[in-house]
Amino acid sequence: MPIKLKQNVLLIIDMQPTNNGGYVGFKTAENPSTVRQCSILIREAKENKDLIVILEYRDEGPTHHCLKRSIGTYRRTVTILKNYNDGSKEFMIEMKARKVNIGHIKVCGVNIGACVQQTVLPLVKKGYDISVIRKACNCSSTWKNPEAWRGYQGADKNLVLVPAI
Repeated sequence: MPIKLKQNVLLIIDMQPTNNGGYVGFKTAENPSTVRQCSILIREAKENKDLIVILEYRDEGPTHHCLKRSIGTYRRTVTILKNYNDGSKEFMIEMKARKVNIGHIKVCGVNIGACVQQTVLPLVKKGYDISVIRKACNCSSTWKNPEAWRGYQGADKNLVLVPAI
């Protein structure tokens, strides 16, 4: 039986700006520094032939046009729609359907105190190896509060909170 190699994943969460084709979107997704850092992660993912997963809140419009432009025609890209802050279920269902043997997951996006946390925590509890890239996330008040991350730190050490790229 052949061994299936693990696929590293860049998970981009809710980078859907406001006034985006009439959709409400998220103001924090417009932060130029966050967009720039996400673009750097996209470039790295493409160079490493990683899978890029865009997790979008249903009915909030498309992902930021700069990020879509950074992705371009890269074929190893999947867009998943979710209905709630926690998109982990939709992520796991899609990865299973595509038979992706997930290695390491890098996470970026907004809002770090809501959708990012609520999506990452169930994945960590399932045993996924995850790095949340601080410079590529927005809503930093939660990042500075250690209590907000307590649920992550006890999960078998498979979560790394990376302060910078």
